[in-house]
Amino acid sequence: MIVHFPIACWSLATLGDLLSIFIDLQLDKSIAISISIGSATAIIAMIAGFVESLKLSDKKKIKIEKTLDMHMYLAITCWCLYVFSLMERWSNGHLVPVSSLGLISSFIGFICLAFTGIKGGDLVYKYGVGR
Repeated sequence: MIVHFPIACWSLATLGDLLSIFIDLQLDKSIAISISIGSATAIIAMIAGFVESLKLSDKKKIKIEKTLDMHMYLAITCWCLYVFSLMERWSNGHLVPVSSLGLISSFIGFICLAFTGIKGGDLVYKYGVGR
């Protein structure tokens, strides 16, 4: 259940980045808050996912190992990309307009998030993990 928080927060942050490119909106603070909440809740979600993976039988782990590993690597990559994007928004303890690198990191993070969701969906709905 916790996975919905980072998905929603990061998606909204990326949408805010996209809107701020095309529409002159001052969304810097809202985007930074969304990324922060998404990143914090993602850590909780990753811990919960790891705990669920420990509950799997060896037979089931072998069957879904590639999907499980890909989901885990993608989730960690998403987290790193969004945290990097957040770091690009801060300078000397103050929020600053996001750099091109921060925007690119946010957009790549969103694409990564989509693939993470696909793999997570496979784990839950195809293989029954966490049910």
